[in-house]
Amino acid sequence: MVLFMKDGLLLGICLMFAAGPAFGGAPVEPEGPLGPCVQTQGSPGGNATAAQARPPWGVEIATAFSEQEALEEFARIKQDHADLLGSFDPLVVEECDLHMGTKLQYSARVGMESREDADSLCAKLIAKGGACIVQKN
Repeated sequence: MVLFMKDGLLLGICLMFAAGPAFGGAPVEPEGPLGPCVQTQGSPGGNATAAQARPPWGVEIATAFSEQEALEEFARIKQDHADLLGSFDPLVVEECDLHMGTKLQYSARVGMESREDADSLCAKLIAKGGACIVQKN
């Protein structure tokens, strides 16, 4: 029997039958739509930055599961790249990405009035070894 297991075809057939019960049934559908992201204990209910009028574009610099962590990471990166980010204040945006679970995420961004300005700042930051992504606010 061990000799037959070395044969790839036989091994594939064995694996197919072994996985059959796991994949043979009907797909399980969630009961109702996926729930929205939820706030956890210790996460603020809303913030003043999010309530203010936002520029239409943002250069996302840091993201975390707490607003404080996102701001701390933004401050660290701002210090490392003071020549580019020194004059900017962070804009905190609450995000709900169900691919990452149902906890809210907080993104610290630099607000920009145009996509071109956001792309330009992000490209300069990347050229200096930083990381960022341009997002619509």
